[in-house]
Amino acid sequence: MTPNGPRDRLSAHPLAMPPLATSSPDAPRRSPGHDEPGATDPRAAHDGRRLSDGKHADAAERTGSAGRTGSAGRRDSLDVFDVSWSVDGTLIVDGVSLSAKAGTLTGLLGPNGSGKSSLLRSIAGMTRPERGVVSLGGEDLLGMRRRERARRVAVVEQETHTDVPLRVLDVVLLGRTPHKATEHDDELARSALDTVGMQRFADRDWHTLSGGERQRVHLARALAQEPELLLLDEPTNHLDVHFQLSLLGNVRELGVTSLAALHDLNLAASYCDHVVVLDRGRVAAAGAPEDVLVPEVIRRVFAVDCDVHTNPRTGRPVLMFFP
Repeated sequence: MTPNGPRDRLSAHPLAMPPLATSSPDAPRRSPGHDEPGATDPRAAHDGRRLSDGKHADAAERTGSAGRTGSAGRRDSLDVFDVSWSVDGTLIVDGVSLSAKAGTLTGLLGPNGSGKSSLLRSIAGMTRPERGVVSLGGEDLLGMRRRERARRVAVVEQETHTDVPLRVLDVVLLGRTPHKATEHDDELARSALDTVGMQRFADRDWHTLSGGERQRVHLARALAQEPELLLLDEPTNHLDVHFQLSLLGNVRELGVTSLAALHDLNLAASYCDHVVVLDRGRVAAAGAPEDVLVPEVIRRVFAVDCDVHTNPRTGRPVLMFFP
C-alpha cells in the first residue's frame, strides 16, 4: 500500500480501531477492594500462553514488531473489576468483575439484553463505564491513548458498515493502521486472510461479500492488527456450521487473550477455556464450562431445562434443551 492508499485515507475508520470513549476520561472509578459473587478474582496473576500461528509469527518477526503476544514472558491477562454502565439511569452493566487468563478463550454468555455487547464495548473503551477498572497485563486499559489501545486491542463487532469502496485486502490492511507502516504489511494481511480461508477473495469488492464472508474478513482484519487482546461480539453470526467451528478453532489456537460474546452454549462448551454468564447485567456464574453450564444455572438464567451429556470424542459438555 502506498502512503496515499486506503490505509491513510481511513486511518480513523471504524473498521480500523476502536472509537474514542463517549464520556470524560476522568469519569470516577472504584478501586479494587471487594469480590463479586460468582466472579473470578481479577487480582490473581496469570502466566503462560500458547504459541501464535506459525505464519503470523514468522511474518511478525520479520517486521520487528511481533506484537505483545510475541513478547517472551509478557503477562497479558484481562482483568475487569466492578464495571458498571447505564443508559438513562438504567444499569445495563452492573458491577461486573471477571478475568480472562493470558492466551485463553473466555466465553461471555447470557440471554438477549443481559449486557454482553455493552460490556465488550466498555472493555474496549468504545463507551466509558461509569465506574470500575479494566486492566490488560496490569496496565490501565481505559487510561491509554486511543492509538496505544488500538495497538493492543482488536474488536470484531456483530455488524460494521462502510460506504467507502474497498477491496477485501484493503479492509484487512486497516488492521495495520495503529502500527507504523512496513513493507511486510501486505504479507501479514494475506496471511490473516489465509488463516480464515478468505485468501482467494483478497481482490474482491468488500460490498459483494455475504454476511458470513464479511465476518471472516473482520476476523482477518483483527488478526492483522496483532492484538494482545481480542474482543468478539457474536463472531459466529451469519456463519454456517463449518465456519462456526473453524472460526472458534482459529481463535482458540491463536494464543491471544480472547473474550467472545456467544449465544450458542454448545459452541461455548466446546471451545472456551472459561465462561462467564451474565444475567440482567450482573455475573451469574463463572468458571470452567463443565462447572458453569449445568442444569441449575441454565434454568435460572435462561429459563429452560436441559440435560448435560459428555461428548465421547472431546470429553466436553453437550447440552440438550427442553422448554
